[in-house]
Amino acid sequence: MSAGMVTRCLALALLLAAPSMAGAIVIRDDVDDARYRIPASALPALADLPGEGHGVLIAPRWVLTAAHAIAWQPALREVSIAGVPRRVQRVVVHPGYRTLPRDLVDAALASGDASRLMAFIAGSDDIALLQLAEPVEGVGPIEIHAGDATGKVVWIVGKGATGTGVRGHDPQGPNRTELRHAFNTITRAEGRWLEYVFDAPPAALPLEGMAGNGDSGGPMLVDVDGHWELAGLTSWKRVDGNPATFRPGIYGQISYGVRLGHYIDWIDDTMTSTTRNADARPNRRTLTVAEVVAAFDLERRLGEGFDDLIGNRLEEDDEALVLDGDTVSRGDLDLLHEPPMAFGEAWHPPRHGLIVVDGNLTIGRIDLWGIDGLIVLGDLHCDSIHLREELLYVQGDLLARDAVRATAAQDWHEAMAQTLGPLHVHVKGTASSPVVQTWHMPLRHLRWTQDSGREQSLVLQ
Repeated sequence: MSAGMVTRCLALALLLAAPSMAGAIVIRDDVDDARYRIPASALPALADLPGEGHGVLIAPRWVLTAAHAIAWQPALREVSIAGVPRRVQRVVVHPGYRTLPRDLVDAALASGDASRLMAFIAGSDDIALLQLAEPVEGVGPIEIHAGDATGKVVWIVGKGATGTGVRGHDPQGPNRTELRHAFNTITRAEGRWLEYVFDAPPAALPLEGMAGNGDSGGPMLVDVDGHWELAGLTSWKRVDGNPATFRPGIYGQISYGVRLGHYIDWIDDTMTSTTRNADARPNRRTLTVAEVVAAFDLERRLGEGFDDLIGNRLEEDDEALVLDGDTVSRGDLDLLHEPPMAFGEAWHPPRHGLIVVDGNLTIGRIDLWGIDGLIVLGDLHCDSIHLREELLYVQGDLLARDAVRATAAQDWHEAMAQTLGPLHVHVKGTASSPVVQTWHMPLRHLRWTQDSGREQSLVLQ
């Protein structure tokens, strides 16, 4: 890898919407590290995301986290709370969250000026909710602090990269270490953000510290009448000057956390709304693929995708699940675990099969593992879509609020891509998603057909 590519990758790791934007604990250089270490029992409501990153349990079935800490993960299936894996049923990312465009990073590296990057991040709503499949028992949720936190001492907790204020920490990690805590003082609490400065001694608090890389989404707590309340979530650090030479965790740096008082209505609405997220259960029937093809004229509708789906993947007598009418589910279409309620509790996908929705489909996350294709004969609105080798056809508009992602096995290579053929995505209306990403396969292997409407609304990452 060239030196220029290494520099660019490091800058992306620091600045793009990934867990390394901020999060662990960087400590004073004149205080023993042992004083900063704490047992997991000090904060049982702390949630560990897979690999790196955190969240906080705020209700028996809800974990609050930073949006960028989960946006990089193609399919978030579980988190760990009090050492126990908890299955994630649904991911809800704030609609105002924006991933950082690479052209801004390239421009900052070329100019040595990160000011436009900072303005972009400051204008994003970096918050998300994770709905758990089952309520957490034996762990008390943390109450949200909606009041003014200016001037309050904040308790910061995390497991990620560590270092001292003199040297900072290595931006390349490791980004998950031992659980540490530190304290700081909120200097400003306005709009989306809480702000604090990593002061050097002698001005520093006895256990002064700041968030480092690897534990974004972790808690920022304030003491209210003898108990801790959640005022914010660790999010990002301010970069002044050239991002290529920035070293995180140095004395004097400014750290920002998501100010939860700014989002209290969105949090409450997301968790408590039943009308907007109520399940709509249409008539459900099981047909053969041949019957579905004839009933819905799929050969004409799918065009070039018809042979890819029927000829290469399905037989005429394979099973197809048909949902007649608009379908709304507050759950996810996650066939690896269990279908959402709207798809029928007793239905499990066959080895080969097809789902057809004769109407609009509104749902959380879509993961088609274990099925050959999804056909929506209306509009499809979802949080995210994760594809592997499946076909996706949408007669109307596609809106994926988070991302469209495609992954393959670790040993994916060009020969396999040629053998299996491209992953076809057909959208007759407008295709809209902030991010399109692939892992372990060429990006071009995710093929958007020529009849997909207004592909310029898709940002390829």
